[in-house]
Amino acid sequence: MAGPTYNTGDELRDSIRGNYNAQPGTDPDTRLCDGLTRDVARFTKGADSAAGDLTANAIVGSVPQRSKVRNVWYTPAAALTANITNFKRIIVRHYWSNGTFRGELANTTTQPIANGGTGDWTAKARVTLAELGSATVGAVLAGNAVVEAGGAIEVQIAIGGTGVITPAGVLEIQYESY
Repeated sequence: MAGPTYNTGDELRDSIRGNYNAQPGTDPDTRLCDGLTRDVARFTKGADSAAGDLTANAIVGSVPQRSKVRNVWYTPAAALTANITNFKRIIVRHYWSNGTFRGELANTTTQPIANGGTGDWTAKARVTLAELGSATVGAVLAGNAVVEAGGAIEVQIAIGGTGVITPAGVLEIQYESY
């Protein structure tokens, strides 16, 4: 009799949890049952002084080992009102360890949700820019989710129309090492 086939590490982890009734953090080898560790890379952004300000190719850092990016979030310090004409485009990219471009992790705008953007932002409330395995705004992760060890992660915030003032905040990239 053939055993089960797993398409992803998540399916294997869920099977292990189900077969052995393992709970995260309660078994001796949580890395096995939890799949792998999840960490977050953070980039702190200051507030724009004008709507036309941009963040040009700022390096967030790199991951220490081969990883799968799960989520990309931004937590603003102040509110932002979405606008269809004047907006910001937030792009998160990653590069191979030799510096060549690998792909985009997130690419979304501050336009209204109906127009494919993030919609309005509330102060101190996390905004999802991309999420693996869902149709969330800017979900470009699927083909680019695996990041090589030592590869750089970069963020760029460009303007659309005349732009909008982007509040200070923290961009977070959640990844799972494997």
